[in-house]
Amino acid sequence: MVWLRYFSFSSAKFSKRILASRYGAQRPLLMEEQLQTPLSELILLNLFLGSVSYLIAFSFIFLVSRANSFRWLRFVTISILSLVFGLVGSFFIWGIWSTSFDIMIGPIHIPTFLSLLIVTPILLVIFGNRLRIVKPKTIK
Repeated sequence: MVWLRYFSFSSAKFSKRILASRYGAQRPLLMEEQLQTPLSELILLNLFLGSVSYLIAFSFIFLVSRANSFRWLRFVTISILSLVFGLVGSFFIWGIWSTSFDIMIGPIHIPTFLSLLIVTPILLVIFGNRLRIVKPKTIK
């Protein structure tokens, strides 16, 4: 690591010239030590990237709850549980993501959308809702 002492000079041109003369065309790469990302930052990043997916899921929950017997407590409970399970599921999907295309298609974060596509209907059925958007008309 002798070449690190050349970066202590204030002139970048001088250190580049010394590195070029010492190592030829190949310059050694400086890589900073990568620190671990805290879990809180990963959660906030996932909430930011998946915000459109969460809005789609919450509107779907609202429409299905409205077509059935709507109760605010049930709606808030299902929304919070889908948020938590959606976060956990998207972390699992994001961790095993090995495809060559990007995880974002427009504003939709695919791991979050896939996890909410699985979690939301299951939670709605568990809480006693039928998966319908339009309330059936009663015959008088």
